[in-house]
Amino acid sequence: MTLARAAAVALTRDGLADQLTAWLQALPRSPVQALGVNVGGEAVARTLADALHAVGCPVQWHTAQARTLGLVNGYREPRRLGADRWLSLVGLWAHPRHRAVPGALPGTRILATFGTATTVDTLTADGRFAGGLILPGVQMMLDSLARGTAQLPLAGGAAADFPDHTDAAIMSGVLAAQTGAWCASAVWRSNTSRICRCTWPWPAAPGRPSARSLRGR
Repeated sequence: MTLARAAAVALTRDGLADQLTAWLQALPRSPVQALGVNVGGEAVARTLADALHAVGCPVQWHTAQARTLGLVNGYREPRRLGADRWLSLVGLWAHPRHRAVPGALPGTRILATFGTATTVDTLTADGRFAGGLILPGVQMMLDSLARGTAQLPLAGGAAADFPDHTDAAIMSGVLAAQTGAWCASAVWRSNTSRICRCTWPWPAAPGRPSARSLRGR
């Protein structure tokens, strides 16, 4: 396994310590420092830190700040912003496509992330995180309908323009809610370019693009 191939890895919460240890042992050389962003709770942080400490690798945890690399955090209490959201915004702000050519990407940027929760965050052209939305993610919406109603199933399958069965009706409604959140953020602000980072496999209606195909628009 080369270091480049080992640079990206997905681990699950169950058996996290064993998975991380096995991954670290498979690296061609041991890491000397780790930069961490954690929104999984203290237990996850301890597990990660202990596994890395065992191979002599200290962890430097990053949290939201009032300002990082010139990006201003507009949250009322900056440190209460999720570290994952903040670092994603910092990455967008610092990206060469955004910064290398003055005026190359004018206007507000929208960063949407679809995971357990969906977040839709706004980055202004002058380098300020203006605020954002948090709503239940796709799977959480599907699960809540299945658990909280007497007869609705845990839906699967594809969305449709005019759903003619329950699964499609649920899926279409959930995806409409997700899409509406980041479309609303874009409509509220003029001259907006959208960036969509999708981490959930959205089904596409026939002839319609999936969410993954919307990235970078």
